[in-house]
Amino acid sequence: MHPELLDPSALSPFKCQHVIAGDFSDLPFEIAAMVFDNINDFRDLVACSLTCRNWHAVVWPTRFELHVPGHVTNLRVFEAFLARCQSLRRLDASRAVLPGSFVPTLASLTRLEALDAACSPSGRRKCSPEERTIEPQQLAPVTCNLQGLRSLGLAERHFHPQLSALTALKSLDLSYTVLHTESLDELSNLTGLERLSLCGAKCLLVERGSHMNTMGLLSLTNLKALDIADTRFSAVIFEQLCERLVMLESLDVSGCTSLESRTVQAVSKLTTLTDLSLGLLKLKGQCLQAVASCLTRLRKLDLSQLHGLPDQFSELAGLTGLEVLCLSKSRVSNHAMRVLCSNLVGLTELDLSSSSVYPDGLKYFECLINLNRLNLNSSPIGPGVVKSICKNKNLKMIDLSACPEISPADLVNFETFSSLSEVRTSGRVFRRVGGVFLDQSGVPLRQSE
Repeated sequence: MHPELLDPSALSPFKCQHVIAGDFSDLPFEIAAMVFDNINDFRDLVACSLTCRNWHAVVWPTRFELHVPGHVTNLRVFEAFLARCQSLRRLDASRAVLPGSFVPTLASLTRLEALDAACSPSGRRKCSPEERTIEPQQLAPVTCNLQGLRSLGLAERHFHPQLSALTALKSLDLSYTVLHTESLDELSNLTGLERLSLCGAKCLLVERGSHMNTMGLLSLTNLKALDIADTRFSAVIFEQLCERLVMLESLDVSGCTSLESRTVQAVSKLTTLTDLSLGLLKLKGQCLQAVASCLTRLRKLDLSQLHGLPDQFSELAGLTGLEVLCLSKSRVSNHAMRVLCSNLVGLTELDLSSSSVYPDGLKYFECLINLNRLNLNSSPIGPGVVKSICKNKNLKMIDLSACPEISPADLVNFETFSSLSEVRTSGRVFRRVGGVFLDQSGVPLRQSE
């Protein structure tokens, strides 16, 4: 056993007092690991692992997979714990808030295939720039020793993207990273990459209002999923990507305000797409028409927060294979609603939360006979329309939170609709138990007011 795990100084007085006064299951991850390391009886380990999820994560990382559920308070103890897990294949330390100085320690886990070293603390804790930053010399041991990595997460980190040695990577998450470079040319060597997220990524050396150099992405011809939401993307490179990434199945360009409608229309060349997000963009009717006529394989489409297109949504009627449609915070005319409901009968999920949908347009929901999930949060829907919708034998979930026309008395009627298994209202989730809807506290839906 490592001497660090037996060192009493590893337990801070504050933590000891907190645990004694509270619940033993709230022990910090590394301290609980130190305790369970002294338990050798298999039956005791099984009993402990069934106590709660946190203990299960500590007792049974299975030596192949480990999830750190919270912030690590003692890095020395945690390092000793990892030394016992040399056969790890998957490590999720995104909640652990590991500083850049600790990252080289992960290089000893040479069998890792999936590593999430993001900086995403749980709760309200905020990370300092020092905690988020990974220096080039700190990342180098990881890229040199873990060349078998197939999945890597570095979301919300600050670092220089020296990743060219990780040629086995299939998935890379650089969401909301701050890159210490103006270019992503390093990624051009990762030709086997299939999933890439650059959502919200920024470059320190890029002047405000200009675009980061993403030419390196043009070599990633095997990409199947690309997320560039909320980034400053060059229109020229975006059009080239739409010509080169012929295997792309999922694309998210939501919030890319640097792309005009004419540029976004280039997605019509990606005929293999099954999942497309175009939210928060200034699109025109011609763009929706091009999407509907060319992307016939689409199964999921997000057009949230689109304004000025109340009638043009009817152009989507040709997407008869669509299963999930999100029009949240968008304005939809009665005509468009009628055309969509009449043609997209294969829809299983529809999101109209906070949408400007006219009450007369909601009556066409009866045509959506395959609908399973319906979100009408903050929509102007009346009780009569709800009763008509809930007669749908396939509807499993409906969200009526913040609907001004729905009174608590109207909610009682939901118990008569046998197909429904979940109702959301007033920020609470009610699930059917027997013939009654109850929330997590056991309060019936009829008492939700």
